[in-house]
Amino acid sequence: MVARFAPIEQSRASSNSWLAAVAEGEIDGREGELWLDIHGLAEAEPGWAVELLHAYLVKRPAALRLGTDGKDRRSGLE
Repeated sequence: MVARFAPIEQSRASSNSWLAAVAEGEIDGREGELWLDIHGLAEAEPGWAVELLHAYLVKRPAALRLGTDGKDRRSGLE
């Protein structure tokens, strides 16, 4: 996905692209980039931010994988 520095909070289409990429696991291993790119989303569009968190914590393929510490904690919460 190429959207670096795109103003995600100004475009529903951009937000939908991120949602799809997150839900499909395309950002796995590059979460730092995601969080940098969406840093203002929660303030500008709280509903979109909730949708993105839902995609990350529930929908993506690795969402229910156990954490690296072996405890019963989902990897998305690390």
